[in-house]
Amino acid sequence: MPATLADLALIQAMAEQLVDQANKVGAVVTIDLQSLQPLRMGHYEPVIRVWPANPNAKTGGQ
Repeated sequence: MPATLADLALIQAMAEQLVDQANKVGAVVTIDLQSLQPLRMGHYEPVIRVWPANPNAKTGGQ
């Protein structure tokens, strides 16, 4: 079943909350897509990474 606009909005809000929480505790979160073999449309998996933030880095596009 395809995601609805409400589903997408909820996921977006959850992702933003995750990033906010990571910023509060001094962490960085990335979510990327990694292509799988054989290469074809839609053949990928998400890769989620979390690591300590650089204390000298600025966040929020500043």
